[in-house]
Amino acid sequence: MRRLLLPAALVVAVVAALAVLWPSWSERARGSSRAPPRADDAARARSAMGGATGDEARTGADRGEPSAPARVHGKVTGPMGELWGARVVAYRAGSGEILAETHTNPEGAYAMEVEPDVAFDLAIEPSDLTGLLPWRRESVTLRSGEEMDEQVALGAGAVVRGRLVDEHGDPVGGVALRAIAEDPSGRGAVAGSAKTNTEGAFVMRGLGSGRYVLETLDPSWVFPAPVSVNADGRGIDLVVVPGVRIDLVVKDIETGEPVPAFTVRATSGDLLLLEAEGRDGALSQWAPWPVKLPRRERWQAPPPVSLDIVAPGLRRLGSPPAISRNVAWMAPVREPNATIRVAFDGGDPYVGELLVSIKSKASAAVVSVPFERDREGGLFRGALPWGDWEVGILALGAYRTDSYPAEARTGPGLDASIPIKLPGGGTILFTPPAGADRTTAYLRQVQEESRDLGDGRSLSVTHEGVERFFGVPREGTRVQGIPPGTYWIGVPRRMEILPGQFVTMTAWVRQVTIDADSFEEIRLPE
Repeated sequence: MRRLLLPAALVVAVVAALAVLWPSWSERARGSSRAPPRADDAARARSAMGGATGDEARTGADRGEPSAPARVHGKVTGPMGELWGARVVAYRAGSGEILAETHTNPEGAYAMEVEPDVAFDLAIEPSDLTGLLPWRRESVTLRSGEEMDEQVALGAGAVVRGRLVDEHGDPVGGVALRAIAEDPSGRGAVAGSAKTNTEGAFVMRGLGSGRYVLETLDPSWVFPAPVSVNADGRGIDLVVVPGVRIDLVVKDIETGEPVPAFTVRATSGDLLLLEAEGRDGALSQWAPWPVKLPRRERWQAPPPVSLDIVAPGLRRLGSPPAISRNVAWMAPVREPNATIRVAFDGGDPYVGELLVSIKSKASAAVVSVPFERDREGGLFRGALPWGDWEVGILALGAYRTDSYPAEARTGPGLDASIPIKLPGGGTILFTPPAGADRTTAYLRQVQEESRDLGDGRSLSVTHEGVERFFGVPREGTRVQGIPPGTYWIGVPRRMEILPGQFVTMTAWVRQVTIDADSFEEIRLPE
């Protein structure tokens, strides 16, 4: 009997020990096999139990405890396998602000932390040399401690390749280009850029399929016509020519307001470089020089450019148009409303040409205005814009070439009258040689001085004074207002003298004496 009671006692003791230890082991096992409860799980649990108050009802973030950052990781591959060095960026959603940035490692893997509860766009940006298309995922939001695994496979992009040559077929290196996606709405985006090498070749990779407009970013080379290409990788030769930029603002001189619509023609000699429409008073455009520019002139300064501006109901001021600091002034078409009467102090009417410039007291714009000689001698009529003006008048056919200032006010019902009196003197009418279209003559004043040497002897010293040159066209030139005195009249000669050459020169010179009533008619020799 005693043998049976001892084993039974041992069994009871073991069972009792297991009953005591089993709850602790079970709880420890359950704790090691499950993840720690998250803050939102705890909040849901408290809500299910009827809620809590005080510190128990607040999360760790509410109590000022730092939240764990979110984490983004993954792998980037391309057609050839893992992609090393791709840029991985988290932008704030809807903006260009960078929140986090990293690059893929040699295995194509990446990992970075982002701020939780902040919406971001995840972008994968490969190098341009890879020719792969970028990737983007928008409006991603991660919670505190949350992780996102994003595996990205980038696709191969289209390619635009070609070569730039000049009008002679020679390569043009060092020219920056950009490709703009064609957009029917006219708001194409820049899709790629490149620069030509010493052979003129360029390659743009990573483009989407479709057509692109190419533009040069170098101010010295432009396409003579718009260039549109397919992103199909086929090499093409594109011709570029030297160019010039035209930046112009056109304003109404009476109001100072921009001219709504106008046309600009840019010419160089007999060559038309550009004919373009301006809007709202502005034009900014590159004008290509004509092809077949002589090879020796390609790197020289371009020839002068003349601009002709036409606007409905407006006339240009000056010829060529008056342009100051890239601003061209125009005025509404008006009937002649200003008269300038020019006479010498002796009463003789002035019969030469007038150069009239005006300065607006309102805008300070300075322009030239054409005036034409009326039937009556010394009377000139022209149209001034409406306003208050400071007028400068230059008598081109007078010996003295001083500018004579005046003031004028014009407006509805107002006609300005400007009298100008020139210093008097003699007149010389130059006529060219028979059959000559144009020649040049000069007028040089001679001043004689007598010096007393004593013993009744004297010495005459001749001084040459001011020299004036005059162009003499087929119809002749009348020079008025010559101060009294003695003058040499001559024709300038130019001759190239070579080493060892013997030259005998005979200069044609004539001496004349002028007084206040003199009138000399001189035919120039051949």
